[in-house]
Amino acid sequence: MEQEPHLRELILGLASDMNRQFAEMREHLGRHDVQFAEMREHLGRHDVQFAAMREHLGRHDVQFAAMRERLGKHDAQFAEMRERLGKHDAQFADLRLHFDITAEGLRHEIGILAESIGSMATKESVEALRAEMRTEFEGVRVEIRAAYASLDRRIGKAR
Repeated sequence: MEQEPHLRELILGLASDMNRQFAEMREHLGRHDVQFAEMREHLGRHDVQFAAMREHLGRHDVQFAAMRERLGKHDAQFAEMRERLGKHDAQFADLRLHFDITAEGLRHEIGILAESIGSMATKESVEALRAEMRTEFEGVRVEIRAAYASLDRRIGKAR
């Protein structure tokens, strides 16, 4: 039975060691708990920052959507302008054709007048011819001015 006291001491020693080790582990786990709490707090700050960033990016998304909408409107306006310019091109082509026809007629009349002048070389006939040519040219100028004025009004309305 002598072993019993020795066994008892051994068991008490082991129990004491175990209690000490458990206390150390609790202390160690307590430090981990503190570290985890600090990490949760730190992650919470990150969550707040990420939420702020998501909100900020959401505002950018709204701004980009508004810009896309405005660009779409501009595209439509450019398409309308291209269409209107196409119509003006057609009107200019018609005006150019009218001008070319008028100029050709004038060339013909000038040719006839030149032949007439060649055959009648009197001063009076030359003066009469000049007066007639002034009248004809003035008539052509009036027609051209009227055509350009009409064209300018149409262009002004188109703008």
